[in-house]
Amino acid sequence: MSLLLTLSIPTLAVLGGLATGVGPLFLFRLAVPFLLLLTLVTRRKGVENRSELRRWIMLAVAIWVLSSLMLLIFKSTDMFMAGRELASVFTGLALIVTMMLGPLDSETIRVWTRGWLIAYLVTVAVCVWELVSGRHASNYYYYVLDLPSRAYTGAIAGTLGNPNSLAFFLMASIFILFLGYSYELSPKGRWAYLIAMLPIPLLMEATDSRLMLGVLAATIVLYTVMWKPPLLFVVVPGFLIGVIVAMMNHAALFGAIGLDIATDASIAVRVNLILNGFAFAVETHMLGLGPGGFESRMERGAPYPAAATHNPHSGFIEILAQYGAVVAIVSAVVLIAAAVIGFRRWKSKSEPESMRVAGTSVALAVLSLPVLSLASSSTLDLSFPWVFVGIILLAAAVMERDDGRINARISFGYAGSRAGAR
Repeated sequence: MSLLLTLSIPTLAVLGGLATGVGPLFLFRLAVPFLLLLTLVTRRKGVENRSELRRWIMLAVAIWVLSSLMLLIFKSTDMFMAGRELASVFTGLALIVTMMLGPLDSETIRVWTRGWLIAYLVTVAVCVWELVSGRHASNYYYYVLDLPSRAYTGAIAGTLGNPNSLAFFLMASIFILFLGYSYELSPKGRWAYLIAMLPIPLLMEATDSRLMLGVLAATIVLYTVMWKPPLLFVVVPGFLIGVIVAMMNHAALFGAIGLDIATDASIAVRVNLILNGFAFAVETHMLGLGPGGFESRMERGAPYPAAATHNPHSGFIEILAQYGAVVAIVSAVVLIAAAVIGFRRWKSKSEPESMRVAGTSVALAVLSLPVLSLASSSTLDLSFPWVFVGIILLAAAVMERDDGRINARISFGYAGSRAGAR
């Protein structure tokens, strides 16, 4: 049961409200607490899960939950907005706790990355249907907001409702699929991960997300620089061809990366939303507006104009402005620690090539997260970013634990040799 739930949760995350449950508690938000309960009940005593990163993660979760409850009690926030956001935040935090309570080993990573691969393939299938039929899922933003016909761009959104959210998911998939490739044992399984990634550039172009298309190109370059086995010369050309074709078809991209970048409305709006977020944090003495408070505060007027856009469009700003500096700093410390662990794994010459790729994926995923979160209106309200961050933190915790075992064996062997010498 736990295995089936683990494999299905990433798919339920990308389906979101399309996989209906009970009111705002759609299937993803029902499956996560159930998996947490199963993990607690079936957890074996004596299972070694020692990890300094794991302790920091659990501390960060506790601080976030406590801060949320205190802000909910003492801040005059919109209870509907607060409840809607906390349903997502508490489910996401519960998922991360579930991952940390389970075994910290390679098999756990394999299961979660296989689950993400299934979710990715489901999303790709929906995207292909959109491209072929010209239709979209019922949660497509154009339908939900009842926009005028001139606002329709035809950009695909998969099951996520918003093309920018799909672009975020596609970028996140690159890191998770490379991670899955690294831990997969069979050659066929590894090839499955690599082949699955090839459509990403063309799908990215179909989202009309110029920012994520640029991030995709930068990611390919970074992977090439950090990881240079012969196999990469098979994957990278396919990616680059896809990116070049996407750029040729995306005429607006050249205006966005040229001299007109300062006049791009979407960039100006995002910059002003970030400035507003910092202003709101200062306004609350760095304590936070409370869950769901960003949109409510924007509706009352903001220092910087944002063209009627009320969503934060930045994960870090969303946390800082709503939950305060303590939660934002602790979350940043945890993520930076994960990136350092990944970087050390990549840098280690004694590691197998696949494990160095895993370290590259963790480090790049964390470093790109602030940029990726600029794509979607809200990071905390979406379900799949919680799965994404959870898998990255899980991988980092496993790497740290494995490094500790290696260091312990080295120390033990060194001590033994000293004793023998005596």
